[in-house]
Amino acid sequence: MIYSLHRFGINFTEYFVHKYYSLNALGRDQINNLRLQYGFCELVNEPEVRELFDNKGATYEKFKPFYKRDLITVNSIEDLHIFESFLEQHNSFIYKPLKGVCGKGIKIYKDIYADHKVLFDDFLKNGPYVIEELIEQGEEMTLLHPESINTLRIATFRIKDDVIIYGAAVRMGTGRSIVDNAGSGGIFCHVNHDYGFIDTNAKDYLNNTYVYHPDTAIRFIGFNIPQWEEAKELVISMAKIVNGATVISWDLAYSKKGWCMVEANDVGGQNMIQGNGVYNKYILHNLMDKYFDTCHDN
Repeated sequence: MIYSLHRFGINFTEYFVHKYYSLNALGRDQINNLRLQYGFCELVNEPEVRELFDNKGATYEKFKPFYKRDLITVNSIEDLHIFESFLEQHNSFIYKPLKGVCGKGIKIYKDIYADHKVLFDDFLKNGPYVIEELIEQGEEMTLLHPESINTLRIATFRIKDDVIIYGAAVRMGTGRSIVDNAGSGGIFCHVNHDYGFIDTNAKDYLNNTYVYHPDTAIRFIGFNIPQWEEAKELVISMAKIVNGATVISWDLAYSKKGWCMVEANDVGGQNMIQGNGVYNKYILHNLMDKYFDTCHDN
């Protein structure tokens, strides 16, 4: 594991997710690891793109029509009136640290009638945060796991006004977990991004494989993602909003209002969209070649 980390840039999670220990040199060469993905993004994404997507509040302001729900950012005591106004409209909400990752620190609050100032101060002790209206998940995605909002991750590559989807995955929670992040115990499957169905079994970051969801007994392979064409159209539209955002991973949730944006990542974990033996390193190499050929032509 230590040798693979230093020689190939494969971190310990990737080592198990991809069963790196069982691959020969040809198999290992196909994998796009996190270190490579950072390199790709630094080459083709503008520096301000990462800063934008790392800030949940700023991302919301830029992509508000795609969220289809209310969200506010709290940075300091001066934002108390915004907080109180939000709670007057929504007594149930989800709390997220402003720059949190892997679902860490996320909590759902339902039917809250506590003193707003007390609640505001309690949240602010842990730093800036966002609170957002709860997503009412559509029935088709609730079948996978009703406790969590089960999301799509769709990876895009933009060349001028042409947006290419080069990978997709669905992730879901397990047990009583409200989050679907693999880094917080969730599981994930590869999605055929041409036709919108799950085409692999599920995996987690401990290298366990699941033919059926451990709680709902839903069989993964063959599960159809609802309104797949609409999901693709949504990410293609979003991918054209920010100039300089070339390689982006988009997270979508399926609500009763249709597909909506959850967040975006300029790097994005590549394990989910290739963690079941469907690798994309050379797909990205080809897209990079086309990108730089286009830049050279201009």
